[in-house]
Amino acid sequence: MGTYYRLSGKISPLYFAVIIPAVIAVAAVSVIYSIAIYYVPFYYLNFLGTLGVGWFVGKSAALTTKIGKSRNAVFWALTLILLFAVFTYVHLAAYAAVVFRETAVIDPFLLVYFPLSPDVLFGFAYFEIVSQGVWAISSNSDTMHGLPLIAIWVVEHCIVAFTAFKTAYASLFVRPFFEEAGKWGVKTVLNYAWDYLAEDSQRNSARMALESGNINYFSQLPIVSTNQPSYCVLSYYANPNQEIPEKVYLSLQNVLITETRKGRKNTKETFVVKNLETPYSFVLQIEELRRNNQSAEIADETN
Repeated sequence: MGTYYRLSGKISPLYFAVIIPAVIAVAAVSVIYSIAIYYVPFYYLNFLGTLGVGWFVGKSAALTTKIGKSRNAVFWALTLILLFAVFTYVHLAAYAAVVFRETAVIDPFLLVYFPLSPDVLFGFAYFEIVSQGVWAISSNSDTMHGLPLIAIWVVEHCIVAFTAFKTAYASLFVRPFFEEAGKWGVKTVLNYAWDYLAEDSQRNSARMALESGNINYFSQLPIVSTNQPSYCVLSYYANPNQEIPEKVYLSLQNVLITETRKGRKNTKETFVVKNLETPYSFVLQIEELRRNNQSAEIADETN
């Protein structure tokens, strides 16, 4: 025990086939997004659209990593950069094709011509858009143009980039890959919990106990209900090809549930231990410990 999961750096040949539909999908969504933000006059809806397209770019990178079985951080980063670059370029071209259309919602000819002619796209189209502007904040204000317009575009693309990164991050750095099986691990969450580890000393003690295989530590922690607003829980990833796995990757997470003013519940999960390589027998020992504790509690209630 004490060894944490690390990426092997390997990729599957399938990755290079999966990246193609991901690029096409991002390009298509970029065109739809460009049309939507031009015609929809509500800024909060445009903001939601920006978050949505960022999520889509990140999810496309995540699915490319998952389906293509990439365990390489460099390829993960390159995939995300590539899809973000596709979004940026297609979005700029499609937006210009909407602005310079003559009749339809978007000019199909310009939609093809602008991406193939970057000198015209940036030397003419966006020179005109930045100089003259195409929209105003209100009917009584001047058309947005120049540096303020460029600043808005920069913020827009930063939001897309950040949302994409956050969405794609979990695809590579949370779920372990079992090289011997050629598959991603299957997650199991133990159906009981312990008290929330609020203090650094508590989290350090739990971490050291797991790393050393100290089962007695968990006998001292009271089991609590997952219906309460804070608790910690164990989960593990196992080899999907093994009915009884030899090893698992164990994680311990603090879970904090808060309620908004509107009554919605927000769940925040924080890793105390993340993907620690552990013999499956250790998980069985914890299960046995739980059963013994439950039996003891039942006996006490009976007496």
